[in-house]
Amino acid sequence: MAALQQNSTWQLLPLPAEVRPHGLKWVLTTKPAADSSNTRYKARLEVKGCAQRLGDYGQLYAPVAMTLTLRTLLEKGAADYLELYQLDICTAFLNGELQEEVWVDQP
Repeated sequence: MAALQQNSTWQLLPLPAEVRPHGLKWVLTTKPAADSSNTRYKARLEVKGCAQRLGDYGQLYAPVAMTLTLRTLLEKGAADYLELYQLDICTAFLNGELQEEVWVDQP
């Protein structure tokens, strides 16, 4: 919650009478640490997608790395004696600019 507030993810405004806001849902997960000594707790705030109307979700996608692509990059790095680094993003936000207003319930 602190990360969302720090990044100015939303503005708290009075809801206009003609607007029906989308609901929000906290998704809580637990992940075991690599050494199995302790558990990591993760949380994310999502807009409930079940409220979408037909046609609202046609252009949504989530880019994912294919296993073959990852193995090819690792093979190329090993063949050329390159140093490879892994990066873990703690809090990621989309950089896209919305063309419309999106109203959601207060978290």
